Amino acid sequence: MSSSGWMTRLLIPLALLSYLLSLPVLGLGVWLLGTRDYNCEDLMQAPQIRTAIGVGLILVFTVSNAVVYLGPRILMPGHVILSVVLVVMLSAGVSLVGLYKAETRGLPGTPMWLRSRVMNAGTWVEIKNCLYDDRICLDIAYRSSQFNPGDFIIMKLSAVESGCCRPPEICGMEYVNATYWTSATRKDANDKRSVRDPTLYGSYDDCHVWSNDSRVLCYNCQSCKTGFVRVISSRWKKVGVFLMVMSILFVIVHTGRFTVLMLDRYSSQ
Repeated sequence: MSSSGWMTRLLIPLALLSYLLSLPVLGLGVWLLGTRDYNCEDLMQAPQIRTAIGVGLILVFTVSNAVVYLGPRILMPGHVILSVVLVVMLSAGVSLVGLYKAETRGLPGTPMWLRSRVMNAGTWVEIKNCLYDDRICLDIAYRSSQFNPGDFIIMKLSAVESGCCRPPEICGMEYVNATYWTSATRKDANDKRSVRDPTLYGSYDDCHVWSNDSRVLCYNCQSCKTGFVRVISSRWKKVGVFLMVMSILFVIVHTGRFTVLMLDRYSSQ
C-alpha cells in the first residue's frame, strides 16, 4: 500500500472521532442556551454566561466539522481559525475551574468573582430574598415533618439547604423541627465545638445570627453565603472541566489530521 493510500485511510477514523467529540459539545451548548434559572443563579449574571458559553460551543462544533468535511480546501486557514477557537475554549475552562484565581477574579462565573459578588451586601439581599421566595427551607420542613432528630441529622441536604436552613453544627443547638432549634446546654455545646473544625461547619458568629423565625433562619449567616457560592461555583467548575478536557481532545485529534493532510500533500507533489 502506498503512503498516500495509508494516510487517506487514517483520515477516516480521525474524522469520525472528531465528529463524535463534537456531539457532546453541541449538546452542552444547546442545553446551556435552553436552561433556566436554578437556585437563584440568574442574579449572578448566569444568563449572559450561559449564552456566551453556549454560542461558543456551537461555534466549536461548526468550525470543527467544517475543517473535517471541507478538508484540504481550507487546510491552513481552517486550522488557524480552529486553533484560536480551541485556545479560547481552553482558557474559558481554566478560568471557570479557578486555576488562576488572581488573574481571573474579574471574569464572570469564576470562583473568585462569584465569591466577591455574593459577599456584596446589596447583591446578597437580592439572593436571600430569592432563596426565601423559592421556599427551600419550607420544603425541607415539609419533607421532614415526621422525622425525629436522628432522621433529620442524616438527611441529605445541599450546601445551600444546610447553610441557610439550619444552624451550624458548632452551635450545638438541639433539633425540634426543621425550622425550630433550641440552644443546647453549655456542656453539650462545648463538647460539640471541641470536636469540630469551624472552617468546615460554619462560623461561631452564625450562632448569634440564627433565628427560629421562618423568614430569617440562617439566611444572614456566613454558612448560607458559603453554601450558595459552593453550589454555584461547583456547577461552573464542572462546565470548566468539560471545556478543558474537550479542547485538549480536539487539539490531539485535529493535530493528527493536520499532520496527515500535510504529509499527504507533500508526498503527492
